[in-house]
Amino acid sequence: MKHRLRTLAVAVVAIAGLGACTSNLSGREVAEDMIDALPNLTDVERMCLRDQLKGLDDATLKVVAAAGETGNFGPEFSLDSTGPEFQTFVNDLRAACID
Repeated sequence: MKHRLRTLAVAVVAIAGLGACTSNLSGREVAEDMIDALPNLTDVERMCLRDQLKGLDDATLKVVAAAGETGNFGPEFSLDSTGPEFQTFVNDLRAACID
């Protein structure tokens, strides 16, 4: 389960970090591509994450991204290493799409 939570957190970082993207694609398109590329998710989980992404505005993404900047997303992943907004966001996505 810890690996799946880490995968979800990486997905959130991918979604929330869109402001720094210099691609010609829209931020939402980049996020969808990143969600599709994540390992260890089922098709149902991917679709759920995509649906959750549709309801997010840029201001929310910026707050979540800032709260996730301190996170340790390596092998020793710890959600506790992120800010409260990021933790809440990941836990909400997890409850909606993973658990």
